[in-house]
Amino acid sequence: MAVICCGMLPAMRKALFAAALCAVAVTIPARAHADEPAKKPDYKAAKQHYIAAEKAGKAGHWKVAASEFQIAYDLTGDPVLFYKIADANDRAGNCDAMIRYFRRYLQEAAPTTLLRKHVKQRIEACGGDPDAAPATDTTAGGDNTTTTKNNDTGGGLYAGEVETPQDEGGDT
Repeated sequence: MAVICCGMLPAMRKALFAAALCAVAVTIPARAHADEPAKKPDYKAAKQHYIAAEKAGKAGHWKVAASEFQIAYDLTGDPVLFYKIADANDRAGNCDAMIRYFRRYLQEAAPTTLLRKHVKQRIEACGGDPDAAPATDTTAGGDNTTTTKNNDTGGGLYAGEVETPQDEGGDT
């Protein structure tokens, strides 16, 4: 028996080595992602998209504004931009996307008490539950479904300019 065991030893070594090699190969890509440094915010590029969004909004092109604000968010990761994305979607008549982004704003941006109340009222006005968990979505326009409320022309809840409430902090 000893001869059979010793004769099988090189084959077992090869099998164990192959299994170990496969295990390492599978874990290397996962470790490469974990070791990658976080992408640094590109505030300069984001500012250009933010300005473009503001211009598009002033011209009444709210879908474009929502997309530009989304790009600014993608470049910075700043959840405060969810307010702008939500507002632009609201003005474009897309209540579904507005609700989704206002929920993310509430959850991720830590708004002031006054802004929190204002945002919840806007979600409710569009038929949403402000306390529901936000659905994750990577595009400003969402799934391209549009729910228009109170304005059949696509102006959303606020057809004109709206000032957001400010409290002592003044941040949105």
